[in-house]
Amino acid sequence: ISSGKLKVKGQVNDFIAGVMIEAAHQRERWGGWHDAGKAPEDWFWLLGYLAGKALSAAKRGDQDKALHHIISSAAVLANWHISQISKVSA
Repeated sequence: ISSGKLKVKGQVNDFIAGVMIEAAHQRERWGGWHDAGKAPEDWFWLLGYLAGKALSAAKRGDQDKALHHIISSAAVLANWHISQISKVSA
């Protein structure tokens, strides 16, 4: 499966699988060094931005795009979690 390509119905409809694939895609695309440099407020604003995109898509009736942004938002939370664990373990 090509990570980041959540147009595949199964990945959009399977929340956990979609989040895991998207979280891995985000780490591959941006690299761990990118996340390591984020402050908590950076994560907050990124999450808000993506959640806003989900809201906008849902309001205009674009169900697939809304689900994609919901999964992307959850993947950001997963990567924030990994980043926090890394800081505690360091």
